[in-house]
Amino acid sequence: MKNWVQRLSVPQSDLSGECYNGDDISWYEAVNTILGFQNAEHDYAIRIGLCDSDYTPGTFTINEISNTCRFLECPINFEEWISKAIDDEIELIKKYYPSFYDPEVVRDISPKIISILNRNSKNCTSLKNRIWYQEYPDIIRRLILYLLIDNPEQDLDIYPHLKNERSELIFDVLDLLEERNLELLDWLHLSIAAGLLGIDEKTVHAATSTIDTHIAICLPHSMGYTKFDVERIANDLSNAAQSKYRIDASNTFFQILDLNCSADFCIVSLVDDYLETIVLLKYYQKLLEKYPKIKIFCVPKSTVCGNDATYEDVLNILKRIPALKNNNRFYVVPNGPNIGGCNLLKLNKDVLHLLNRSQLLDVRGARNYEMLQGINKETFFGFMVCREISESVTGLSADKLPFIYLHQPAKQKTFDKFKERYKRIENGKMIALKTVMDNQLKWE
Repeated sequence: MKNWVQRLSVPQSDLSGECYNGDDISWYEAVNTILGFQNAEHDYAIRIGLCDSDYTPGTFTINEISNTCRFLECPINFEEWISKAIDDEIELIKKYYPSFYDPEVVRDISPKIISILNRNSKNCTSLKNRIWYQEYPDIIRRLILYLLIDNPEQDLDIYPHLKNERSELIFDVLDLLEERNLELLDWLHLSIAAGLLGIDEKTVHAATSTIDTHIAICLPHSMGYTKFDVERIANDLSNAAQSKYRIDASNTFFQILDLNCSADFCIVSLVDDYLETIVLLKYYQKLLEKYPKIKIFCVPKSTVCGNDATYEDVLNILKRIPALKNNNRFYVVPNGPNIGGCNLLKLNKDVLHLLNRSQLLDVRGARNYEMLQGINKETFFGFMVCREISESVTGLSADKLPFIYLHQPAKQKTFDKFKERYKRIENGKMIALKTVMDNQLKWE
């Protein structure tokens, strides 16, 4: 992309809120890149039948944030909220990429971004109306990078402490777990419990809502670690995997595989956090060993999105799991999402066709769960409930260490009416009008 400043910068007089008329191609293309679109046909997933026209890729858009919003945990003025989010991102950039930091630009970067977010497009919809809460951190980071270095697609690895710095530790944990002669079911549960690894080190908006850090599987603060650290983390993982507060469709998952074990069977995996993905790939090694007809297509992020695993990350992890790397029934897919979460309207067409051709999806992470309601594909979602929004949509309290592995049949929604949760208060918390727990047996 060239001339980003020219394409996105708008005279102050043009930011009055009036609709733009005519063909503003430069603005259209620039905005689509900022928003993370990977195909020019935004209704493509709908046209190929992967979702219906009423698909909503998130719980709410950021334009709904206000100090009078009833479904927010802590109502806040939009400009105050977005300014704080911008400041947090800038501090991370200043710390990890000081060469990108320009104090002259930073001085008035918040009002510039707010102006861009408020600018109306041809259909009278401002940019902030098109940003779902589940994906806002990466889009705001793209806007900051456009203003700082004129390159919104620059990769920023600003969570090294939650990525490769801890990978050796997790591989040692896996070696210890291997010695315990675990069953395949145990590895599945461990791969989900691994979502708690280091979550206490995430920023608030990295997870898009308040995290209950008391249930985190804490990692050593220093680069070094001892065998006692390895043993503690292995035990913490095992305990979380065996939590009695759970919605667990594991038996249903394996029944489906057993019924289809004589024919080729394609699973597409949408992965989440980097450290969690290390454990997940170990589980996939075990899964392919048991089921010789299964193929797994792993779809990581195509660009760096917080501490999520990227395409390059997965290739590097596989170097340490040669049995999986050398398995011709395991594939790592390029061109995955380039923003956090999975928005079907934005995905690369190749990925959309892959999802459509698969027999089953194995999806990790609460954000992906929230963004894939109603997908027309049989899907299993795995995550640990550790933050405020996932408490609301599941009906489970994070302080009880809830374990989620639910089965969502094609076109169904396992939670609904999040924005009406102010009407339902349980134990002092707002709960979606329809939660997973309201029909637990169905989703198990």
